[in-house]
Amino acid sequence: IYQDYFGISVDLPSSSIRIQPKLPKEISTVKFGQRIGDGMLSVAYQKKKEKIIITLDPHGISKKFDINYFWVFENGDAVNTSCELIPGKILTIEHTAASLTVKQGTTIVTEGKNKLGTFLGNFSDKKYFINTTLAQPDLKKEFPVLRGPSHPLLTNKQVRTYNTSAALLFESPDSVGDDAGGNGTYQYPTNEHFKKGILDLTNAAFRYDDKNLYCTLSFANLYNPGWHPEYGFQLTIAAIAINTGNGTERNTGINSQFTLDSVHQFDRMIVVGGGVRVLDQLGNILCEYIPKPEDIQNTIGNVKSKSIEFSVPLEYLGAPNRNWKMKILVGAQDDHGGAGIGEFRAIKKNVSEWLGGGKTDQNDSNVYDVLIMN
Repeated sequence: IYQDYFGISVDLPSSSIRIQPKLPKEISTVKFGQRIGDGMLSVAYQKKKEKIIITLDPHGISKKFDINYFWVFENGDAVNTSCELIPGKILTIEHTAASLTVKQGTTIVTEGKNKLGTFLGNFSDKKYFINTTLAQPDLKKEFPVLRGPSHPLLTNKQVRTYNTSAALLFESPDSVGDDAGGNGTYQYPTNEHFKKGILDLTNAAFRYDDKNLYCTLSFANLYNPGWHPEYGFQLTIAAIAINTGNGTERNTGINSQFTLDSVHQFDRMIVVGGGVRVLDQLGNILCEYIPKPEDIQNTIGNVKSKSIEFSVPLEYLGAPNRNWKMKILVGAQDDHGGAGIGEFRAIKKNVSEWLGGGKTDQNDSNVYDVLIMN
């Protein structure tokens, strides 16, 4: 997808990036993140009738990159330009088939129709393809690549169900400012998006009825960088380990490097990050909620209330009771520039822009905050 549709290709040794999108005509807006070394490039494509707007926003990228950009319009005309991506400055390329403007930050470095832009009429002549026919795919065969996940997928309606009369199972506050790991030395990554408090759990509440478990996690802060607005937040991940009475697993996985005590070993675990996932003690996914773009109207995360709220059908958890044991782990979420649930972001001895710091032993966990519910 990144190279074929988004048309972005990074060559780190030569410090160059080639951008040649091939978006279907039905798609007018695309936003995504491209990992470049230890940094991240936020990319946006926008088609406004005859105008194309490309935005490249570097985060944690410390050196210049040469950009080679090429866009082919539906009628076969093309525009090509070369420019530089400078650390700390947003690069904007705006053009039609006959005009071009390139801006570094707010400074215009080229405008109009000059040597920095090449305009090619009829670059891709469709007349050569009029009589071309392509093989028709046989979609009757159950190719694995055409199948969805084998586990059940929850809808937005299922995870955003409410019941004000639901019975309280557990509720517990957590100290503010204790998001520094077990040894108290952990540091957030230094990138500007890791806002203070987004890894600091301050309260957790769980309620239930005969159909759902209702979960509310409150934080000192919650942040939405806008990369995936359908989540309502990003860069925070929480794992809720539940011992319903049959818990056998102490290793929580997902790069948390956390080992539970024998009382809180789990047989169900709810992971919430870029969606919601329920696992059993063997690591099998029992169900999952994958946010869709249209879910932006009812996201699980709310930066105003600084909370993540969702519901899980009890058929995947069992009937709640006060004998359940629960432990919540919170860390920095890392989806490696893609999307989805993600995992706990690594913490090293020395902090860097995208990795936490402060570890005294690399075998220590990647968990910033822990709350024991019962």
